[in-house]
Amino acid sequence: MKKIFSLISIVSLALLVFNGCQVEELSTDQYSGSEVRLVAFGPNPVMRGGALTFYGSNLDRIVEVTVPGVDPITTIQIFKSGNPSEIRVKLPDDGTTIGKVSLKTSDGKILETQNELTYIEPIVIESFTPSNAMPGDVITISGDYMNLVASVEFAGGTVVKVNAGATRYECKVVVPATAVTGTFILHDNSTPPNLIYAADELTIGDPTVTGITAASPKPGKKAVVAGKYLNMIKTLTFAGDVDVEVADFTLNAANTTLSVNIPVTAKSGDVVLTNYAGKEFIAGAITMTKPSALTVSPDPVKAGASLVISGEDLDVVSAVNFPDAGGATFAYTDGKITVAAVPAAATEGNISLVMANGEGSKVAYTLVHPVIGSVSPTTLKAGEDITVIGSDLDLITVAKLGGKELVIKSVSPDGTTLVLTTLNTSVAGSIELGLANGETITDATHITLTYESLIIVNSMNESAHIGETVTMKGENFMLIENIYVGTTKVKNYAMRSDTEIKFVMPWMSAPATYSVYFDLYNGDRENCPKSIDVGLELETKTIWEGNMYIGNWNAGMQALAWGGYDWTTVKPGTIMNIYLTPDMSHGYSQIRVGDGTWAALPGTQIYSLDASISVLPIVLTEAMLTNLTTKNGLVISGAYFTVTKIDLVTEISQEVIVWEGSRETGDYANNLELGGEDDWVNAGMKEGATVYIYFTAADWTVWSLQTFNGHWGALPCAPDGTNQFNKTTNPEAEAKGYVTFKATGDFYTAMTTHSNWGYALIVQGKNLTVTKLSFLNP
Repeated sequence: MKKIFSLISIVSLALLVFNGCQVEELSTDQYSGSEVRLVAFGPNPVMRGGALTFYGSNLDRIVEVTVPGVDPITTIQIFKSGNPSEIRVKLPDDGTTIGKVSLKTSDGKILETQNELTYIEPIVIESFTPSNAMPGDVITISGDYMNLVASVEFAGGTVVKVNAGATRYECKVVVPATAVTGTFILHDNSTPPNLIYAADELTIGDPTVTGITAASPKPGKKAVVAGKYLNMIKTLTFAGDVDVEVADFTLNAANTTLSVNIPVTAKSGDVVLTNYAGKEFIAGAITMTKPSALTVSPDPVKAGASLVISGEDLDVVSAVNFPDAGGATFAYTDGKITVAAVPAAATEGNISLVMANGEGSKVAYTLVHPVIGSVSPTTLKAGEDITVIGSDLDLITVAKLGGKELVIKSVSPDGTTLVLTTLNTSVAGSIELGLANGETITDATHITLTYESLIIVNSMNESAHIGETVTMKGENFMLIENIYVGTTKVKNYAMRSDTEIKFVMPWMSAPATYSVYFDLYNGDRENCPKSIDVGLELETKTIWEGNMYIGNWNAGMQALAWGGYDWTTVKPGTIMNIYLTPDMSHGYSQIRVGDGTWAALPGTQIYSLDASISVLPIVLTEAMLTNLTTKNGLVISGAYFTVTKIDLVTEISQEVIVWEGSRETGDYANNLELGGEDDWVNAGMKEGATVYIYFTAADWTVWSLQTFNGHWGALPCAPDGTNQFNKTTNPEAEAKGYVTFKATGDFYTAMTTHSNWGYALIVQGKNLTVTKLSFLNP
């Protein structure tokens, strides 16, 4: 919609023809667009030395205004930018002539007025008196055409109409309270007005502030500032940077008193007044009223009970804070504060009565404390109750025996009887009772516990490899502090509850069958009725991973056949895990694990699958590996399943110590005769194991070590085919500290076959100290 503005009051304020009092209609369509447009200017005629204003679009891009008779004007005041926009220039006092005005844009474009600019004789300021004034004083301004002056703009921005009765040569104006020192500006009746600037400053004096009083220095109460010319004050600031603006305080008729209501957040300290010129004047200090003569009742008070605080000036309190508990709900009535309930977390000390300004007062109070009179019984079974007799026991929120928490079963309404229930995991010790505020009370009576039920193990893994999780189920497991496998302490637990424990099998020195022990919190040790076979740590190797669907015996997974994998590197006993997803949408799913001839591996069959099966483990025997290596690898076939991954899981060999100590051989005089043949068998040695003999030599240039079987027959296991190891056969022994041989064939038989008498291995040497014998299985 087009908006039309009347310009009846504008004198020649248009690019088109604008006569003195002619009514013109100006459409805002002239202001549209992003170009620089000149729509109007004025006043016309204008006073020499006065200001000329231009209206249009994007006039903030004007960089130069040329008025006939004088140099281009480049000092341009921008009052409004964009669309519409307004700019103003000040004309020189002399030199201007009648003619059209041109405006130059930043991109060099020239705009020219359609009307010529004409002039009237200017208002001239010759002098003014007095040059120093206060609000209410009358300033007399002398000069020429003073009768054309409509108003005076004082420094600070306040515009005041001149007094009636001005003559051509003199006008008068009253100094406002908001005037500040600086030059003033005369306005005529033009729209916009011509502005005539005074050459000299008018000096405005300062107000006088003599003091401040407050009969009752509380929030909302009155404070009175005394002085003179207090109507010059713009802002009053209380300590705490709390400002009160002029609209919120009251002056008397003589401007000698200023009354203000004290803000809620005002603090004690100096009150500062600021006048319109920005000068500060200190009225003096006030001290805010604080609560005093404070008492509490009852004292001591019980947590949760009401508390009454008495004293003076409690009406200024906005918060009641208890030590370590923060604020409490309260009410102020009849000059007193009533706290609805003392917080349970509150501790003894001082209650803080806080005012809205952050100041306040404190009053001391004490609390009621529970008292233990007696504890019984002093000997009981774990799981039974303990009764505590005393007073105010209803304040108790936590109870412990020997440092372990008990169950609070009940407390009597009068707080004299507290019943606690022990747990299966409870331990002997003293009773300790705790309150919500952290306070504790302890009874010296020693409570002895007996246990009706020991650790009950219903199920546990029969075997586990090092690093695997062992799951144990039963009862009273929370009595267990530590678990030992053999002499090795379990360190890593996956979960612990009273009925189930899962732990990671720790590293053991050798694979074997181990007993399991429980160390209880009460200091006892119990034997687990079940033992566990511990195997070597496992190594998992993924040899294929993907996503292959096998339909109704119409395809086979052959990625690990026909040279796809070197099966000669796999040892018997390796577990092959086939990860799969059965497709039961056809009602059945089957799998066959075969070799390159598509025949099932020895010892396997066609296995039926169901939705619960996600992995099929196959323990690879020597017969299976023979087929895999001689019949072109692995082929998996069947009906309706997807193969996603195949892993090989093997045991990581671990050096097993058979003997360790210190045996000096002398000169073949002191032999190491190592046990019966069963020692090596019991230690788990397999054929092909590497046997290590650790030793030190008195002289590494002439050392010698000899091996014999249990019947003193030479065991020719040295590198040169004899039974003697020395510097020539094993030059690396000095650096390594040991020699080795393979327990194969006759060597393995001699060390593992019982021969009715004798030893499994005899070691002798020359000037050696044998320190350890061990083996590492293949």
